Amino acid sequence: MALAVIGSLPLPLMHRSIVIRMERAPETATLTRFDELNPDIMHDCSTVHREVMRWARQCTLDLNPPMPAELRNRAADNWRVLLAVADSFGPEWGKRAREAAVAMSKTHQDEDFAVLLLSDIRDIFNRHPTSTVSPAR
Repeated sequence: MALAVIGSLPLPLMHRSIVIRMERAPETATLTRFDELNPDIMHDCSTVHREVMRWARQCTLDLNPPMPAELRNRAADNWRVLLAVADSFGPEWGKRAREAAVAMSKTHQDEDFAVLLLSDIRDIFNRHPTSTVSPAR
C-alpha cells in the first residue's frame, strides 16, 4: 500500500511504514504525463505486467530472509517482504536492497518525545481555550 501525505503520518502508522521523502522536480526538469492512449506507453506497460506475472508464478520467497544487524524489531518487520523479493532476483539484488534498507532506516527518525508532548499540550489548549486568566495565588 502506498500513502502520500503533506507533513507527517501519525506515529503508529509511521512506525509501520517505510518512509520515502518526495521532493519537487526542479523548474528545469521536463515532466511528461502518463498517457494511457499512447500505444507505445501501453505496450511497455503490458510488457512489464507480463514479466511481473511470469516472475510471480515461478518465484518462491523466503518468509524469513536474513536481516542486517542494523534492522531490528519493527524496522526489520517493515523491510522483511521487500528483502525477500529482492533476494528472489539474486544475491546482488539482495545486497543492494539491504544497503538501501539500512540507509533509509538511518535517515528516518521517529519524532522526539519532548516534541510530541509539546504538540499534545498545544492541541489540548487549542481544543479548550480559556477566555480569562486567573491570577496566581
